[in-house]
Amino acid sequence: MASKDMNANKMKVEKSKRILDLALDLGTNIVTTHIGIVPDDRNGEVYNSLQTSCEELGQYAKSVGAYFAIETGPERSAHLKSFLDTLSTNGVSVNFDPANMVMVTGDDPVEGVYILKDYIVQHT
Repeated sequence: MASKDMNANKMKVEKSKRILDLALDLGTNIVTTHIGIVPDDRNGEVYNSLQTSCEELGQYAKSVGAYFAIETGPERSAHLKSFLDTLSTNGVSVNFDPANMVMVTGDDPVEGVYILKDYIVQHT
């Protein structure tokens, strides 16, 4: 990844941490967010960058008793779970949105609940 892209990503991670701090100051411990589409290629640069950023954010969220809740929909629930399973904490968890799942991937939301049950911290 180009140095410029890495610096931009680091800035986004730090900004996300400050957003979580503000949310905690305002009395909530869940910040919903989109992380983009989790790539299929686990060995690819984009997957690695996303995994590294989410690992850092997850560790930070867990350390302050909070969650970054990523929205379901861009990928099937099994693929999202396999990505979340690579992280060391559940500080990055799931905002379960069944409508997104159906509209975007055609995924079965009932099955999605069973698959993602250990990560769901909010639903819409």
